[in-house]
Amino acid sequence: MAVTGDADAGNLETAPPQPTVRLGLTSRLGSLFDHYNPHLPPSHQPSPDIPASFLHAMEIREAVYVHEQHIPLENELDEDDRLSYYWVAYADENQPVGCIRLVPPPNEAVHEFDKHRKKNGGVYEGKVRSDVHDGQEVFVKLGRLAVLKEWRGKDVSRVLVERAIEWATSHGVALGDGDEFKGLILVHAQIGLQRFWARHGFELDEGMGIWDEEGIDHVAMWRRVEIKEYDC
Repeated sequence: MAVTGDADAGNLETAPPQPTVRLGLTSRLGSLFDHYNPHLPPSHQPSPDIPASFLHAMEIREAVYVHEQHIPLENELDEDDRLSYYWVAYADENQPVGCIRLVPPPNEAVHEFDKHRKKNGGVYEGKVRSDVHDGQEVFVKLGRLAVLKEWRGKDVSRVLVERAIEWATSHGVALGDGDEFKGLILVHAQIGLQRFWARHGFELDEGMGIWDEEGIDHVAMWRRVEIKEYDC
């Protein structure tokens, strides 16, 4: 898939060609999750059973979240990794350059580890209440979007987000977890990336405030997509 950069109409003819990437999908790890040692980097995992594409995703996440954003290595893997679907973007010669994961239901909009929640500039008081989610509807969550530094600005993140959303729209039954998935998608967005997610149609949930995950302020953003009537 060709990744095209942002360019206005006047520059389309002179813009240099963008690199080509392809996307690979990895299904849920399931019990293989237990073979992954969170205290070791992906390049040092002893188990041969872990899918290579998941290791590629973890290599990207290690580079971005651990080395750049200083999140402890052992905290980068979480329980959501057991059941999630992953897309990895590969450049020429199969170089992994970006990744994203989709966490299927059941999900909680608010996690017990969310810390120091704020609202309207002050401490969040009382029970956290979403302005969007009714507390009952099934939803999926996008996250762990990461692109290697040298590949940013080349639309890799856009391609990953669009592919994950497209996949969700055609797999509604599989994502329903026994209930109907009606297309509601959540992201816990780093506060500095609100504009990025807004460009992809996500809207801020002011009711959930701002909270701390691993020392980085986050907000909740939601988007509803139309579900196709077939699964493929």
